[in-house]
Parts: sequence; C-alpha cells; structure tokens
Amino acid sequence: MDAGALEDLAARLTRLKDNHPEIALVDFNPVLAGPDGAAILSADVRIANAAQRTDSARRAMRS
Repeated sequence: MDAGALEDLAARLTRLKDNHPEIALVDFNPVLAGPDGAAILSADVRIANAAQRTDSARRAMRS
C-alpha cells in the first residue's frame, strides 16, 4: 500500500475544506489504496451555508 498517497489525499482534503467553508461534509467511500497510489471510487460532498457552520476553526492533521 502506498501510505504517501493516502497522506497526500488527506492533506488535499484538509486544504479543500479549509479553502471552501461552504463544504459541510465530504465522504469518500470506498478509497482504494494499492502499491501504485490511491483512488477515490465514490464521493459524497454536502454543501451548507458557511455562516451557519459550527466548525469554523482551522483543522490541523496530527502527525
């Protein structure tokens, strides 16, 4: 499994949500990870009013 590809995917998702506060939920299911990378096979993205979001603090990934 390509752990670096999964880390890159998580980092990109974090940047996406930080840059677009109107994104309320992102669900990738399933994510296929193999020796040559990772692929999202299905995604669900929900949009909400950014002014009504309760998680406005920037998120940081744990290392």
